[in-house]
Amino acid sequence: MVTSAQWLILVGITALQISVSKSQEERPQEKKPQSVRDLLNTTSCIQPPYRCPHPKMQFYLYTRTTQEKGELINTLDNDSLTYSKFNTKHPTKVVVHGFGGGRNLSPSTDMRKAYFTRGNYNIIIVDYGSLVKEPCLSQIEWAPRFASLCITQLIEYLQNHPVKSVPPEKLHTIGYSVGAHILGLVANYLHEGKLGRITGKSGPDYILLHGVQSVPRPRLHRRSLCGHPAHGRRYPRPVGP
Repeated sequence: MVTSAQWLILVGITALQISVSKSQEERPQEKKPQSVRDLLNTTSCIQPPYRCPHPKMQFYLYTRTTQEKGELINTLDNDSLTYSKFNTKHPTKVVVHGFGGGRNLSPSTDMRKAYFTRGNYNIIIVDYGSLVKEPCLSQIEWAPRFASLCITQLIEYLQNHPVKSVPPEKLHTIGYSVGAHILGLVANYLHEGKLGRITGKSGPDYILLHGVQSVPRPRLHRRSLCGHPAHGRRYPRPVGP
């Protein structure tokens, strides 16, 4: 025999099921891709405006006194560098992370720690972690060029700064994965001077497909391109002259 308490429970469960069913009916159905174009163009793609500096590509300066919290450098404001801890007497490293990376993620954090253990440096991390996301495919072909244009703006900002100028020849740029590819393109867009050095840690697939010639010899004093374990393959020594 069903008690009054059991009847109340049954009524409550029925009412909940009806409520959930109605909410599902009222909820708009997610539109499924109708074509390849729909698959390529997603909300993960880079949003306009497509000009440099881009608000989601940021340059953070780290020194031994600011290594726990970087200083954001504004390439449209000379005072941004003037009143920062940037010291022209110290070597300058410009680091570009790979896909899915960021200034607060390894290997950017590990490398900063290693450098500051050795001495004084200006380390500028190019952080575009919030800009590039999966699974956007429509911008893969031109996005690295866009990123390299914005980084070139940083290089020329340092080069032409009225107080703390550093020529490209004295810069050591370091790129991981697609960051190495981006830095190779930066050398193409410099109006004056040559990058002092590019160190690229890129996957072997990229080396095999594009080759070390993707880093243009006339725009660079020194280059090194190393492979890392990927798909079961490894390059044990630096690749390229």
